[in-house]
Amino acid sequence: MILVTNSEKDGTGRGRFPRADFDNALAQEVINKGIDLEFETEVIGIEFNGTDSITTVKNKNGETKEIHAKFVIDSSGYGRVLPRLLDLEKPSKLSPHSAIFSHVKDSNREEGTEGTLISFDIIETEVWLWVIPFSNGNTSVGIVGPTEYIDKLSENGDTMEALKKAISLSDYYVKRFGDVDFLFEPKHLKDYSCSVKQLFGDGFALTGNASEFLDPVFSSGMAFATEGGMTAAKLAIRQLNGEKVDWQTEFADYILYGVDVFTTYVKEWYTGNLQELFFHQPENPDVKRKICAVLAGYVWDKKNTFVRIHDTAIKNLAEFIKTEKIQS
Repeated sequence: MILVTNSEKDGTGRGRFPRADFDNALAQEVINKGIDLEFETEVIGIEFNGTDSITTVKNKNGETKEIHAKFVIDSSGYGRVLPRLLDLEKPSKLSPHSAIFSHVKDSNREEGTEGTLISFDIIETEVWLWVIPFSNGNTSVGIVGPTEYIDKLSENGDTMEALKKAISLSDYYVKRFGDVDFLFEPKHLKDYSCSVKQLFGDGFALTGNASEFLDPVFSSGMAFATEGGMTAAKLAIRQLNGEKVDWQTEFADYILYGVDVFTTYVKEWYTGNLQELFFHQPENPDVKRKICAVLAGYVWDKKNTFVRIHDTAIKNLAEFIKTEKIQS
């Protein structure tokens, strides 16, 4: 079962920018705005004293220095700097899933629009293979599934063997990727879903994947990174200007509502209920529009029924469709 989405184009019709190019474009724009940005620098420690913070960083030469700040916003993504340093990690509410992925030189890519499409093959209800084409001719390929399933792809921990075996399970993609070489040793993200004990503290806030990482299936991290980053920045500015800010209500409760909505959709993907709605014919345009809005990141729009009653809407509609099929 192949699911296809539109690719983010680079203007050439060849697919999306490689992540490194995208990150560098953002970094250069930040520098152009006059912001100090350091590369190849690691945060190794941080202390908060109520009015100030001291962040200790180390560069590639092993040299360290201290940076003083009145407020810290952690946007470190899956690096999760503050959760690690401040012992804020806690288990995710989602069941354990893992991923193995790499890049390939996509020599068998289809010409035209077909070759630029982001798509994935549903191998089993909880197992799917992603394909993300880049404008430089390379493509990201990865397998996602329950941790136990992913571990069994290669009993000896050989990620290359595991990913090749995963590709062979796809009747559709094995023709395109069955005989290609990986551009780097496939990476293994084990039990990737994670959470935190708190989203903010005295002098800091966590945004994006530095706070909650759910699942790669709907790219929810992008929604939380942008919305969380903008919200935290606006609140931090207000606080630094002397205004009293209710971080629990204005930040944590707000962001966590969106997390709860996306969590429901991730869970319903792995139950198969969401696929039931995706592939049901004839499709309902209104339902399709509302679900697509949620998956596009509008998880705070309570005017949308599939946001407002997210915990029951997908399940109930899927059960109705299944019952209708049986009766017909």
